[in-house]
Amino acid sequence: MRAFQSLRLVIGIFFAASMALTGCTRKLLPVPTDIPLTKYETSIVPEKITLENGLTIFVVEDRELPIVSGTLTIRGGSLLDKRRGLTPAMAGQMREGGAGDLTGAQLDTELQRLSAVIGSGAGQESISITFSCLAADLDRVFQLFSDVTLRPRFEESRLSLWRAQALENIRRRTDEPWTVAGIAFQQLIYGNTPYGAVTTSNDVRAITRSSLINLHKSAITPSGSYLSISGAVDSERVLELLEKNFGPNSEPWQIGASSTPPARSTILPKLDYEPRPGIYFIELPLTQ
Repeated sequence: MRAFQSLRLVIGIFFAASMALTGCTRKLLPVPTDIPLTKYETSIVPEKITLENGLTIFVVEDRELPIVSGTLTIRGGSLLDKRRGLTPAMAGQMREGGAGDLTGAQLDTELQRLSAVIGSGAGQESISITFSCLAADLDRVFQLFSDVTLRPRFEESRLSLWRAQALENIRRRTDEPWTVAGIAFQQLIYGNTPYGAVTTSNDVRAITRSSLINLHKSAITPSGSYLSISGAVDSERVLELLEKNFGPNSEPWQIGASSTPPARSTILPKLDYEPRPGIYFIELPLTQ
């Protein structure tokens, strides 16, 4: 009770002080009505390059800082999954499960040594692979970036760790009321459609290394994809890096390769569900 009274006292003092300061501010600092408007030119027009293989590149050269960042966006996310949770798992493990000649642990160490970042993930409509590094390390980091994109290892040990964490997160969904409300709201709005689907424990257990490899082959294609790069680099340098790292042993990604349709359809499913307005209650198996 004393703690509650003390809290009320502190809140009361804070409120009174705020009102007093507000009054003083109004007397000492009247709001001016004749502030001149200043126009700032903030529009940046990137250089756009469209390759024959279907990849579109946007380059914004900015040499104020010796840093280069990039994002590869590929159409088609979790909404296309016949097995729920497969695309996010595949996208995350492209980076976490090692790539090229490096295991996941070795890739972590190499990026730490370079003070660089490479990430990968998937949303409902797209897959993204990102990188950020010092301009002096761009050759090495872009090589690692291409390995993550085209040559992921999908290590079984990292996949097992991901599976255990995903199952634990699902088990603990009812621990947080906001999580429960968010899932329920999603299902009420979108119903039994891909937009309202929620990954279950059975979905997670069904994801295997071979399923990730098969999805990677069909989903990671240049046709209809976008590569956005900004920083201390120009378009000629970007094209050189692409030809060096994405061309060899990967014909669809070669700069001169002809565009082919993606191996899997990227047409999003239609939403044919009408939500029913109302007040809904959710009963949770809680002991208190």
